[in-house]
Order: sequence, then C-alpha cells, then structure tokens
Amino acid sequence: MEKRTCAECGDTLLGRADKKFCGDTCRNAFNNRMTGEANNTMRRIVLALKKNRRIIDGLYKANKRKISKKTLLEKGYDYNKLTHLYVNKKNQTYHFCFDYGFVEYEDGWLFLVTDKINGETGDPN
Repeated sequence: MEKRTCAECGDTLLGRADKKFCGDTCRNAFNNRMTGEANNTMRRIVLALKKNRRIIDGLYKANKRKISKKTLLEKGYDYNKLTHLYVNKKNQTYHFCFDYGFVEYEDGWLFLVTDKINGETGDPN
C-alpha cells in the first residue's frame, strides 16, 4: 500500500482513501495559498469601486451635481475603476460606479447622476 501524505504539510494521512489533508488547518492553508493572489486582486478592485462610489455619493448628496474633473481627482477618484457605461440617445457616455455616475462635457466639467429611481439618470439634457 502506498503511503499517502498531506498536500500541505506532508504528514502521513490516516483514514479515507481519498483524503488529501490531515485536518482543517492544512486544508484551509492550502486553499488560501492557492486562491490568495486572485482574491487579493478582486479585493483591491472592489475596494477601489466602493471608494469611487462613496466619493460620488458624497458629492451628489451634498447637491454638487456639476463639478470639475479635478475635484474628483483631488478626492482620490480612480477613473480606471467603473462598473458600467451607458450611452444615451444623444451619444453621451455616462461612466457609472454602481448606481452613481457622471457624464463628462468638453469643457472639463462633469454632471453627476444617479440611476436609483426607475432607471432614470437625472440627465440634465
């Protein structure tokens, strides 16, 4: 009979023939090691998205609907992190982070919108 060892620590396994780990500690350590980097990457992206939403939410609730692009940058907004885009009938592209977003105008100003109520964007046009 072949000697079976734990996939994490290498200790001899006793019990079921299909057993891979000597206990929960080794199983958890192995799985955390295998999925750790992918989970960390997703965690960083989700945190950036939440931060972006918090920034827009704060400005929107403060009734600051028309702001400069510089204002978002100063607050730490990451323009590379968004959840979706929406293009309206006028071919204007809205950048959304969950339910809050903005449309950018040529002069560098942004108009903040929300997609909370029945899919309405609060489009100024």
